[in-house]
Amino acid sequence: MNELTRVRLLRGQVPHTLDLTTAETRLQAEIAEARGAGGTGAPRPRRTRARPIRWALVPAAVAATAITAALATGSLTDRSSAKADELMERAALTALHTPVPLPRGDQYIYQQSIEKLRPGGRPYLRYRTEWLSVDGSRPGLIRERNVVPAGSPAPEADQMRPDGEEVLRACGPAPLLERPYIGALPSKRAEVLELLARHAGEGGRGERLWNAATDVIGTSMAPEARSAFYRALARIPGVGVTRDAADASGRHGVALTRTSDGLREELVFDRTTYAFLGERTLDRHGNEISSTAVLKTSVVDDTPAPHPSTVPGTC
Repeated sequence: MNELTRVRLLRGQVPHTLDLTTAETRLQAEIAEARGAGGTGAPRPRRTRARPIRWALVPAAVAATAITAALATGSLTDRSSAKADELMERAALTALHTPVPLPRGDQYIYQQSIEKLRPGGRPYLRYRTEWLSVDGSRPGLIRERNVVPAGSPAPEADQMRPDGEEVLRACGPAPLLERPYIGALPSKRAEVLELLARHAGEGGRGERLWNAATDVIGTSMAPEARSAFYRALARIPGVGVTRDAADASGRHGVALTRTSDGLREELVFDRTTYAFLGERTLDRHGNEISSTAVLKTSVVDDTPAPHPSTVPGTC
């Protein structure tokens, strides 16, 4: 997915009229990008997206108490058939009781994220900070910089996207075709799976559902819808559970996984709260190809002043 599509998809969650009751339950289904063969090259990683934005339905103290009580049932069972269901049930409970802020149309979604990439086997971190206009009426801003870990050889210059800053034009709300789900996202697992199946790309059923679901896992959904979304993930053919996985920031957790074409993709969840942390892709030998992590997401009133060398961007 290119940067233009990413920004439009995020804006597409909030219509020009800011009817967030409906807009925040929209799901943006996308066709997964082509994968390279395991070990022969790194496929382009999925881009990190803003976490769901939703008004606070449950006070923080009540939510914390509810989650703690619901999750105080011991560790995940060892029965294979129940692992994915049990993990995603706990993630669903967390999503259901997690309040997040309601933005105004004239505000910005602020996000800090990391990508960990390994071109030619040489790792580097891509730090990204972005300010995205909620309703598309104001210019946005994206800043990116690379950091090579201490003691590691730097990748070749042509294998790293350059550091930089880009101002996004104010282009208004995204076209309707880029936000195809006008009605509410279903709140039942079977209906979510049916919706994903209708809008998935090519391949077998399991691969199509997984690609459609993981490409939109960070988009905006109401707590009830996200809860159903997580429960639906557990029923995708071929999914399993890895008890130890890490996101791009090094946070460890438990992961819902699926392997296809020699690549294992992991959705990492905090092992205590079961909140979603990020994603990771491994080759057939268990070597990490790429990973992502969302560090912070909030709602702010404005962007900082662009640098003099800032590149003008598109929408």
